[in-house]
Amino acid sequence: MARFDDLELEEVKRRTDLAALIRSRGVVLTGGEGSTGNLVGRCPFHDDETPSLVVTPGKGLWRCMSPACGATGNAIQFIMKKDGLSFRHAVELLRAPSAAAFTAQPKRARVLASPVALDADDQTLLRQVVDYYAERLRDPQAGSAARGYLEKRGLGSAEAIAAHGIGFADRTLGLRLPERTRKAGADIRERLERLGVYRESGHEHFNGCVVFPLLDSSGEILGLYGRKIIENLTPGLLKHLYLPGPRRGWWNPAAINSPEVILCEAVLDALSFWSNGHKNVTTAYGVEGFSDDMLDAFVAAKVARVFLAFDRDEAGEIGAAKVGARLMARGIECRRVLFPHGQDANDYARKMSPANKALGVLLNAAQWMGRGKGEVSSHVAPAPSSLAALVAKEVALPTPASETTAPVLPTTTTEAAKEKTTVPPVTERGSAEMAQPGAKAQGEESGRPLGGSTSNAAPSTPSLVQAGEHWFLTLV
Repeated sequence: MARFDDLELEEVKRRTDLAALIRSRGVVLTGGEGSTGNLVGRCPFHDDETPSLVVTPGKGLWRCMSPACGATGNAIQFIMKKDGLSFRHAVELLRAPSAAAFTAQPKRARVLASPVALDADDQTLLRQVVDYYAERLRDPQAGSAARGYLEKRGLGSAEAIAAHGIGFADRTLGLRLPERTRKAGADIRERLERLGVYRESGHEHFNGCVVFPLLDSSGEILGLYGRKIIENLTPGLLKHLYLPGPRRGWWNPAAINSPEVILCEAVLDALSFWSNGHKNVTTAYGVEGFSDDMLDAFVAAKVARVFLAFDRDEAGEIGAAKVGARLMARGIECRRVLFPHGQDANDYARKMSPANKALGVLLNAAQWMGRGKGEVSSHVAPAPSSLAALVAKEVALPTPASETTAPVLPTTTTEAAKEKTTVPPVTERGSAEMAQPGAKAQGEESGRPLGGSTSNAAPSTPSLVQAGEHWFLTLV
């Protein structure tokens, strides 16, 4: 969860009219003349027969001078004590772009407008939650940390955020709902819990996550995916979250309308392709998360070729081989996108310039795995472990000697290589099961070769070279 920094809190206190705030809670203030400019009124926190509350607007401070009380503080502390609010709720209230904080109200009354309608159906309610998260991401203050996270990963364009309805769960949804002690508040929380947005503990499920809606072909929201923006999480906490229950919905479902589809293992990798001009991209629910529903959809849409852009680590090699075998068994040609060892699509896009050209070159040089219906390449790309190679051997069949091995990109290291192994695998229609240790690694055929050496030796450095209107990846 993003926290308020000191500068932000000072700005809230500076902009708050302390005298107006205190008066809005029923306190009559008089004075204000003289060198100090102090205002005096009866303290609302004890039975004050003579005015004991001293307010100094110029300093943004107040204090009860009575020995029976002695309460003191600033604007945030006043509204916390007077209205019975949490620190976060008080800050949100004071920085809201309205006069709500200065309107007299009963103790603990909610004054922030609810973003969800109490009488909405489930689909409308889920969309209202998604819209609220999108609003929080756009908020100049509330969404700054999440936007910074996306920008650091090269994914923060306004086009991408708007096109995919990306939002941020900053733990403020509950502040906008009716009190849980009221029937309306209890009912709406029960419905949000049933949808999976709220947990039984009363916390938002996606706290601290950038949130992506998962859709069907008509745009209905079937699921949500969340990615924590804080990297140094408490051990055991997942970085990747979905709504509880069977995985449903697609990220960028329009991609399967193309005869060629790029398939990634995680949303941020797919967004890396999309943000760099390769729009025919979607993602599984993690490295072991290509469901039977997804496979059936690929077949029904008559997808002819799939580029498997899973991470170039052991889990990614095994996962890509498994998915490739399932696709080819249904007659879909597969090619393996070969990032440098240890990298994923997002790593690669951030390190190469221009990223759109670099990703295009990798797609052009993707290693052929097979055309389906039993025709599988016998050439296996070097895998990070003997485990993937052993599984690849189980599915490899002889192919003509004319097929050549695509160049292998150089080995590099990255901290993000382990990132997508925490999502529970989904291998059957909507159900999760444990990942199996073993899969089929990829074979290849030079798909649309760029020319040059076909040796398996890893060159030292890849670089992009432009010749006329075309870009080439040279392996020197």
